[in-house]
Amino acid sequence: MINMYVIGCDKMTESRFQFLQGNFPGLFALCDEAGQAADAHAALLKARMALEHMAKDLGATQRDLFSNINELNDLGILDAKRSRLFHQVRRISNLGVHEGNEIAAADRKACLDALFEITLWYAISFKKRRYELAAFETADMGLVKQYQNNQSSEGGAPASSGAAPDIFSNSIDPLQIDGDFSRQMEKNQETDELAQDVFETDEEYARRIAAMPKVHLGYAILDARRQDGYTKIVFPLHHIDRNDRIHFSNNIRAFYAENITGHDVVDDELVGGLRVFDKKVYCDYNTIALKHGTEEIPMHPVCWEKFPYETERDLQDRMEKMPVLPLGLCLPDRNSYDIHTQLLTFDVKPFAYVKEKLTSPSISLKLDRDIARNICAGNRPYRIFGQLKGDKTSFILWDKEFGVFYDELHAHGHKGKQTKERPQERSEKFAVPDESIEELLRLGEMYLEGQGVPKSIRKGLQLYKKAAAQGSLEAQLALGERYRQGIDAKKDEQEAFRWYWQAAGQGNADAQFQIGYAYDHGQGVPQDDEKAAAWYRKAAEQGYAAAQNNIGCSYYYGRGVERNYEEAMKWFQKAARQGNAASQTWLGYLYDNGRGVKQDYKEAMTWYQKAAAQGDTSAFYWLGLLYYWGRGVEQDYQEAMRWYRKAADQGDAAAQNWIGYLYDQGQGVERDYQEAMKWYQKAAAQGNTAAQNNIGNLYYWGQGVEQDYKEAMKWYRKAAAQDNGFALESIGNLYYNGRGVKQDYQEAMKWYQKAAAQGDASAQQDIGYLYDQGLGVKQDYGEAMNWYQKAAAQGNAAAQNNIGYLYHYGQGVKKDYKEAMKWYQKATAQGNAAAQNNIGNLYYWGQGVEQNYEEAMSWYVKAAEQGNAFALNSIGNLYANGLGVKQDDQEAMKWYQKAMEQGSDTAKENLARLQGKLSNPAAKTDAETKKKSSGCFITTAVCQSFGKPDDCYELTMFRRFRDNWLTKQPDGEALIAEYYAIAPAIVSRIDGLAHAADIYQQIWRQYLSPCLRHLEQGEYKACRVRYIAMVRTLKTKYYRNVY
Repeated sequence: MINMYVIGCDKMTESRFQFLQGNFPGLFALCDEAGQAADAHAALLKARMALEHMAKDLGATQRDLFSNINELNDLGILDAKRSRLFHQVRRISNLGVHEGNEIAAADRKACLDALFEITLWYAISFKKRRYELAAFETADMGLVKQYQNNQSSEGGAPASSGAAPDIFSNSIDPLQIDGDFSRQMEKNQETDELAQDVFETDEEYARRIAAMPKVHLGYAILDARRQDGYTKIVFPLHHIDRNDRIHFSNNIRAFYAENITGHDVVDDELVGGLRVFDKKVYCDYNTIALKHGTEEIPMHPVCWEKFPYETERDLQDRMEKMPVLPLGLCLPDRNSYDIHTQLLTFDVKPFAYVKEKLTSPSISLKLDRDIARNICAGNRPYRIFGQLKGDKTSFILWDKEFGVFYDELHAHGHKGKQTKERPQERSEKFAVPDESIEELLRLGEMYLEGQGVPKSIRKGLQLYKKAAAQGSLEAQLALGERYRQGIDAKKDEQEAFRWYWQAAGQGNADAQFQIGYAYDHGQGVPQDDEKAAAWYRKAAEQGYAAAQNNIGCSYYYGRGVERNYEEAMKWFQKAARQGNAASQTWLGYLYDNGRGVKQDYKEAMTWYQKAAAQGDTSAFYWLGLLYYWGRGVEQDYQEAMRWYRKAADQGDAAAQNWIGYLYDQGQGVERDYQEAMKWYQKAAAQGNTAAQNNIGNLYYWGQGVEQDYKEAMKWYRKAAAQDNGFALESIGNLYYNGRGVKQDYQEAMKWYQKAAAQGDASAQQDIGYLYDQGLGVKQDYGEAMNWYQKAAAQGNAAAQNNIGYLYHYGQGVKKDYKEAMKWYQKATAQGNAAAQNNIGNLYYWGQGVEQNYEEAMSWYVKAAEQGNAFALNSIGNLYANGLGVKQDDQEAMKWYQKAMEQGSDTAKENLARLQGKLSNPAAKTDAETKKKSSGCFITTAVCQSFGKPDDCYELTMFRRFRDNWLTKQPDGEALIAEYYAIAPAIVSRIDGLAHAADIYQQIWRQYLSPCLRHLEQGEYKACRVRYIAMVRTLKTKYYRNVY
């Protein structure tokens, strides 16, 4: 099966998180990549994913990590220490979200150290796993020791001298050099850092406390109600480290900062210094800061009460510095408007943190009649901002869609901080107060470009904003684009959205598309599929091609609208006719897959080629697939390679993986595993899971590299971490076969189930086989049939063959040769060799069909051409016995030899017997013949009840098992002796019963058929267990009743 999406990076060193691999493979894969990633941003993102993985497993149910940690904290699952560690990893890992952030090595180390300690707690204390110290790197022993000691001091019983805590199975101090006594002495020497030492003066005490590192206050986010240009409000979410020894103000309502840019939500740690007043330790709110990476952003408290250590003058100074704050929501009272005074009354609902300060339930603002009419027509709450200083309150009325409606602060000339301006600057600033929009745009462009005036981005943008405020569509679009891309201004998605919104309100299609795109990707606004689709449609209905393409995508994926392939096709056609390459590729894809239209590969080819002519990377890739599969064109691997290379040269990971696959299979090129590996690694470096899986395959089979099951497992796990179904099944196969790991059928079942949950037919077949054979689970033919049918419904040939086998031998269902034939034929239609051999068996024995050795031979030959050892051996039998062909010992030996080369021990025995017969026909004594024919008394009796000859395939397999394997086991001879002592009597007893045939049928279904399947798979131990169970069950039931 071809893996179309397969991931990777270079071989890494042993991970510090290796101890997780056995019990928590998914978590290990994430932590391993966090520790080993070359790129710091990728490392932090993987650390965050690991944290999210653990939070969900611990029972968190919220949508975001921050809320999940708080939920676990509220539930008591996380104590203060663990909560702090979770937030530390979350805070630092947030830096990985934006590639523009510089990530200090110290931050990355701190993040990984905290993650390591969290995983120790998660695996050892929460999940109750035990680990040998050998599982940990020497460099991490300090952290392990710290964790162990913390466990002792956090409520657990102290370990006795020299004994290890219960979480480890050997001592962390094996020579007992340290022991409890030393730790107890250290504890006795500890001093309270916040207490005044007997040797300190009051002044020394105050200076020492003031010089201490800042303490953790909690975490905070920016208020979503803020407007750029006004104060950012920061609300503390909770205090984790509140200590009774530190005094905090209960009057803090929020914090504010005026220079936070570039982040809509700042989810970071609040820290502050300490100071001593009246011999008490207080949090010093003059030192509060928001830690954003390595930067500390000063914060100021929103508080109208005096702090204990403040003087009245300090309070007045702080109040004078209080900036414009978001005060609440207000709803206009339309009936209150006075056309003469132009006063409009608003009912105010203040935000909680200003409720005590803003006591009036309403305010009246002087508004122009047209503005007041528009405000009332909106019939929705508006934001009110203000300055609360003494008895004077100034207001700003602001709307998220239209910006500022009323600004008393601006009217009084108090916008923000006052700056001294030179006379020239002041005259320039007011040189064009009443210029036309065209003049404003012209002057703005001059300042932005420095044409005829000194270049000034600030002045240029001011002029553009003035033009935009007068309704200039050109200015609004230009501002939106500049803030969106960060041209002449710092990139600001919220500001871009504001200007696009104003342009969209004038019906501009470009702006409507940008609003849709902002909602689609959550740029400057919360992500919203429905709003994105609505705005795309507005622009699309005006003929905007990019919007037509995007609304088509919305209908295809069912995002924000109900999924509708026909509607998607309609919009893609509109955009494609305008030459939109993406839509042309989409049309090709819909025709290619028959979605919303009748499948038509030639039409798909036409549209892919149109898009490819414009250089569309996706079109290159899909053309490669058409030529690879020969859909609508003659299959041509070389042409497929040509198109894949075009896509791969533009960095398309899927195309890079396919190039690797062509070299892997030698399709269109000479087979070259090293070249395949090179291309797989390119794709894997971009996160392509198919390439990761395919690299695992190369290591599994030793193709182009030394065979290495452990390295294969590593790559499979990388792909499996991203839910690659092929990799999930491959991990199951490694456990099933015990390759690179200890054989473990239950672990194999776990991985097969993960793959099957994604609809992987091969894994569904594997699960069926485990139930069929009772490997790792209780044998259950009904459950086996259930899984085989799921896989068969997807066209899995192995499952179709196995369903036929169950009907053939009546396992879990009534024996039905015709039904068996039907399923075998389904499998053979796909070229399944096992099914071809089984149809040959039906004709050989005349089961459900008239016995026909010639027809049996034809099916055996088909299977033999694919190297099926059973078919090769059966052809030898036909020639040896002259069945359907002229008897020919030499031809029989040739086919036995071929089967033997495929690993058939039965063919090896048949060849030896035939050679012995030819070299010395009289060599066999009567005693030897008797022994050979009756060596498996019970098995022989069962096979004879089916009409099978003494040299049939089944008896030959069991004799080979006895002679070639069981006799070599330590207790083998004893078991064989026990068997021969009781088997004749058991057979004699059964033969004397009227329903003997039914008993033999039951023995076959319950014991011998599963044993035979074990032998066919080389599972001799499993066969031994089941065969012994059969003998002892029959002994109990029949042997004791003989005498």
